[in-house]
Amino acid sequence: MKPSHLLAAMLLLFYVHASAQDILPAKRIDLMMEVAPNDVSLTSTDTTFSSTTSVITKVIIVLQDTANLSKIHVKLGSTSGANNLLAKDFIYTTPGTYSDGTSYARSGNVLYLNLGTRLGLQNCFAEIKLEDTFGRITAPVNLSGN
Repeated sequence: MKPSHLLAAMLLLFYVHASAQDILPAKRIDLMMEVAPNDVSLTSTDTTFSSTTSVITKVIIVLQDTANLSKIHVKLGSTSGANNLLAKDFIYTTPGTYSDGTSYARSGNVLYLNLGTRLGLQNCFAEIKLEDTFGRITAPVNLSGN
């Protein structure tokens, strides 16, 4: 075999091996619901949110690896699998605060997603998927908060 053919075969084998690796799932994902700092609808004896409580929903994602991460797909709904509250893709390289009331920040391998404030939210369900630069998407992680 000619050296140039051998080199081409080795490069092709390396490319196939490198592109066949799946995107790593997150190490940990947490969904949180908290009362907005300026909310005055609750008393010290309340154990549930009321219909007038301002509730902030947040997600914290701890990644195993950030290599080739491109997007974070988020669905937030009032029932499992729904996206009636939010359907948004956060771009990994573009943290910031957005006009829809959401924000995204990162520190090392930890991503902080603020999914907005909603009035009277009693419970919610989230679906999180990660996408790499090759378009491969992790299996969904489903969470519930109440």
